Amino acid sequence: MLLSPPNTDAAAMYRQYGMTPKVTAADRGVRPKFVKFAPGDKGEHLPDAFFEDPRTFQPKPGMLGQIHCWGIFPYDIPEKLPSGRPIPEDAKNWPDFDGLMSMLRQMNHQMRYTRIPSPEKQFMSVLLDRKKKQLKNLDLKGLEKCDVICKITLSGVPDSKGEPRIWRRFKVSAGISIQALQDKVIAPLMGWVRNLHCYTFTDFRDGSLFGPEYSTSVDSVHIANVGHDYLPDHKYKFAHLFGKEGDEVGYLYDFGDRWHHCITIEKIIPAGESTGAIEVIDGKGMCPGENMDGSIKYGEFLFDYEQATPSQKAKMKREVLEQPNYKKFGKPPALFDPFKFDIDEAKARVQDALNTSSSVPSGAKEYLTPMGAIQPEMFGGPEGLTFPVMMKNDDGSRGFWQEFEKTTKDSRKVAKPVIMQFKIATAFTVAAVLSATPVMAATAQWFAGADCTGTLLATSNNAQGAGCIFLTGGVTAKSIRFTNANLIRFFISGGQHDNCSNGPHVVLSTGSGCETAPPG
Repeated sequence: MLLSPPNTDAAAMYRQYGMTPKVTAADRGVRPKFVKFAPGDKGEHLPDAFFEDPRTFQPKPGMLGQIHCWGIFPYDIPEKLPSGRPIPEDAKNWPDFDGLMSMLRQMNHQMRYTRIPSPEKQFMSVLLDRKKKQLKNLDLKGLEKCDVICKITLSGVPDSKGEPRIWRRFKVSAGISIQALQDKVIAPLMGWVRNLHCYTFTDFRDGSLFGPEYSTSVDSVHIANVGHDYLPDHKYKFAHLFGKEGDEVGYLYDFGDRWHHCITIEKIIPAGESTGAIEVIDGKGMCPGENMDGSIKYGEFLFDYEQATPSQKAKMKREVLEQPNYKKFGKPPALFDPFKFDIDEAKARVQDALNTSSSVPSGAKEYLTPMGAIQPEMFGGPEGLTFPVMMKNDDGSRGFWQEFEKTTKDSRKVAKPVIMQFKIATAFTVAAVLSATPVMAATAQWFAGADCTGTLLATSNNAQGAGCIFLTGGVTAKSIRFTNANLIRFFISGGQHDNCSNGPHVVLSTGSGCETAPPG
């Protein structure tokens, strides 16, 4: 039996919220070129793009040349904010998603599509298949072997001069998976909580979206607001999102609040000079508090903060510090400065993320309040995952945070390479970029003689993830023996190659072996 949808007066609902109803393709009597409607549905409240043919659909960019959300939403952004301030320049290309229109469509037609996919799903499945085929045939031309210097800016949060208040600059390999980029670099670098909210990355060249597969984050229910669907980000590399210096990539965090970011590719480092190491370079401004209503409202919050009295500022600081990403701030509220960037704290967050297993999107953080005397430890999880308590509450409540966490190590594709370095008798230095196998730790032994002979000077156990390792105290070595390594690059330093830079002298891919420094 097909349930009858409720009757809704769209015009009345728009008037109730002080809005003007949009005239859509259905209102103009347009017939869809590809999707099929269920009986009783004429496409009311459906964006115009869904009346096009997804097999030939060509998305259009906004005024900044960016294509968002597959190009399915218009860019009709108002010129002024409710406060009377002008819309920030970098927000003028954001997609104009009409939440009321989406709600009306769901209220009127969701029960009609029990036997066939909804028009939105019909359309999006074709767009996703088109993008998959394009990526399958894409030649990255070695871009994935290059490091890139990027600047990520929180959009829509300018100062009085129009300059962004919050940004970070960092170096990362273009070969990193998009999922690892978000989980181990961008989220901790910005100051967001890992695996709490959903997110997407946007290739601004065609509007294609990439995000976490099977995410269970609470805001993932708002997927229709941000593009309806996306490709699984763990299957693609950062290099799939751009092609040259100056390109921009979109990053949207939290489908509910919608924190818009823009990543600019400032420099592509040649493969021969790339190490794969992640580096936090500089930045500006503290991260907003989670759940503070998104970029535009936080921008207004900071303008108000600048004009606030000391007592008002203290209250506003507490509002930020009450959010999940500041539970471990550990300092008096008076020391919180929203305009300050603490690079040491940012580096520590990123390093902590790199040292731990990848987050599990299908087991995102959630807050639970048990009805009875239930302990978090009573909840089980699939093999290889645990359900630990994530945060203790200090407000006397009985609830707790929990998420699925891996009990196994990351695969080699996710594991971070390590940079190793050792000195030789000639005062040159040989260094190596080394990564371990998925199940065994890398080990390095330092010898005074060539071919790993003579005195054993030192042993470096569990070398993977340790950064650039070298002997100190004036100790020199002539050769190094390595085990359980799947990649090792040697550099000659003491000059332009010092500190593992400007290209390796030797690259080996064997699991174990010995390398002797060159004569000199």
